[in-house]
Amino acid sequence: MKPVIGITCSHALAKKRESGIPDQSFDLLKNEYSDIVHRTGGIPLLIPNLEHPEGLENYAGILDGLLLSGGGDVHPSYFGQENTHSTYISKQRDVMEFELLKLCENIPILGICRGLQLINIFYGGTLHQDFSVRDTKCILHRGIDLKVTYHQINIEENSALRKILNTDRILVDSSHHQVLDAVPESITPVAYAEDGVIEAIEVKGKKFCLAVQWHPERINDESSIKIFSAFINEAKSSNKAR
Repeated sequence: MKPVIGITCSHALAKKRESGIPDQSFDLLKNEYSDIVHRTGGIPLLIPNLEHPEGLENYAGILDGLLLSGGGDVHPSYFGQENTHSTYISKQRDVMEFELLKLCENIPILGICRGLQLINIFYGGTLHQDFSVRDTKCILHRGIDLKVTYHQINIEENSALRKILNTDRILVDSSHHQVLDAVPESITPVAYAEDGVIEAIEVKGKKFCLAVQWHPERINDESSIKIFSAFINEAKSSNKAR
């Protein structure tokens, strides 16, 4: 049986409207995530942002892998800061995803963009809430009006990511405004942009817990397929063990 991959969703909060339609919040996910999971041999299962996450163990019990998708910022209170530059925050999503990480520590995990930042925070790390508060000047990681830009990254030798991609340098897309600051002992940075921004991390002691700052599901190139294929293959092993 193909491995079941749980994918977290963005959470759009209810907005007041004048049309008479009741205020509603929405779970949403770009099609690219489900498409690339399906294409590389997994069964995508979208996980809603439950208001009461007590039942999340029911999801965790049927998952062979967890994909933490991109989206809005994690509330800075999770890494001991006041909110100065964080946007599109959903406390409901934060609570749900942190609980999922606790429940899914023994299955393969792939984090994308926000997912990388969430994993770093989960293990005790912190973020710069915006490039503008970083001491070192940055290259362009996000264009005007949230537009995507592109830059090269360098991949560390002897990392799982290097073995997956079989190269030390690739071109990635970039559309984020927050970056990792303090990185905990349990996490190893394995890729960097030219300005020193951490672009990928791996969690020590885990068979597969990889996170990237870019969006491989959106680029959908050869490197992207290799990353997702490696993730799905590890999930297949999890599936057999279960």
